[in-house]
Amino acid sequence: MIIVNFLSPEYRQKIFLRKFATFAMLVLTIIVVVVLAGGLVLKGQVNDKISQRDLIVKDITDVKIKTEEIKKATASIADLSNKIQILDDILNQKKYGFSEVLYRLQQNVPEGVWLKNLKYDGKTLVLNGLSNSNDAKGLSAERNLLTFERNLRETPSYLEIVPEYSKLTEVNGNELKEFKITITLASE
Repeated sequence: MIIVNFLSPEYRQKIFLRKFATFAMLVLTIIVVVVLAGGLVLKGQVNDKISQRDLIVKDITDVKIKTEEIKKATASIADLSNKIQILDDILNQKKYGFSEVLYRLQQNVPEGVWLKNLKYDGKTLVLNGLSNSNDAKGLSAERNLLTFERNLRETPSYLEIVPEYSKLTEVNGNELKEFKITITLASE
């Protein structure tokens, strides 16, 4: 079989160029469609990942807030636990608080007796002070100190009263009785 082509070479080239141009346009259109479709898919995935990231950031913020609340609650629990422990110690040990010791002591100190130094360790109380005469009651410095000791001995919360020393001393031209007394507190 013999094939004869009666078309001129220019016309054949023109037909070839049309076919090539049509094919190129078709390929270019397919490429553009694929790129646009890929872009839309990627944009959807990016938006999805951004929304997931925003949710994770929100969750992290919520967790930080909850963590701070838990830290505050834990701190208040520890603080309350310490306070309960202190109260429990006070109630179980039945020791006198310092304010109670001072209150009971001030009830026993007569006029003309001054305390210079007071030491308290929870069980014993050591008093250093001076006694002057009580002119209103007509008591000498020695008698005023004896009144103070008697008041202490009559107090039921004091188990033992031990006068360590008392001596005459002169302060600003006045004769005073200097003393040291150790008191053992009774356990309630």
